[in-house]
Parts: sequence; structure tokens; C-alpha cells
Amino acid sequence: MEWKPAAFQVPATLSENIYQALKKALIEGQIKPGQRLQEKEIAALFNTSSTPVREAFFRLAAEKYLVINARKEVLVQDTTLEQVRELYEIVRTLDLLAARRSLPTLTDRDVREIREMTETLGRFHDADDHRSYLEQNLRIHDRIWRCCGRPDASR
Repeated sequence: MEWKPAAFQVPATLSENIYQALKKALIEGQIKPGQRLQEKEIAALFNTSSTPVREAFFRLAAEKYLVINARKEVLVQDTTLEQVRELYEIVRTLDLLAARRSLPTLTDRDVREIREMTETLGRFHDADDHRSYLEQNLRIHDRIWRCCGRPDASR
């Protein structure tokens, strides 16, 4: 296997660390669609038993990054363009709901912060920095969703 985990961050659990490292490698394309992952190989990379690896695999499978078939093979999901389009349609619908729910609770500070975050997103787009764009986009979505009726959203 060619992929090696990046530097470790302090995780809540070993399973979380493995999950984060695998997810990052999947998103960045270091682990390719259709590739088979071996539980024992991943466990050896992290110097651990199979249990936290299995937990990470199940979590990634629940998020549709991996497919665990009937023979318990673990394969990287090969997503179709149609599936991506459907996902973006769902996200757009949820964004609209979040915007409608957050409008009554948005403060001037919230609007200013979201505007600044969006400007940063535009710079990442212009620089063709896909990873930073994706991360910033997720931050914006999280910020808006936190404004949906939560009294501590601006903190």
C-alpha cells in the first residue's frame, strides 16, 4: 500500500485519528476509488489492533466513503457524477432552509463574519485551491447552521 498517514493530531480516540487520516487521504485522492483497503495493513500503519480500524471503516462507510460488501471486503466508494449532483441538490436545499432559519437570529457581527468567510472562499476559488475551498465552504456552512436558532451562535 502506497498511502501513509499524515502527522497525528491529538484525537479523542485512536479510532477517531484513523478515521480522520483515512478521510483526508480519501478526499485528497491518495486512496483511489475502487481501491481495496486491508484492515490488517491499516492497523499495522497505526500500530494498533483491528478494532479501531474497523470502527473507522464503519464510520466512513456510513458517510459513503467506503463500501463494505458481503465478503467483508472494504472498497473505496466510486461515486458517479449523478450521485454528486444529487448530493449538491440536497445541500442546496439544506442551505436554503438554514438561511431562512438563521435570518431572524443573525447579528451584524454574524453577517460580517460570513461575508469575510465568503470573500476568503472566493480567493481560494480564484487560486484553484480545491482543498482550502472545500474546508472554507464547510466552515461557512457550519457557521450558518449554528445561527439557526441557537442562542450562542455568535460566540
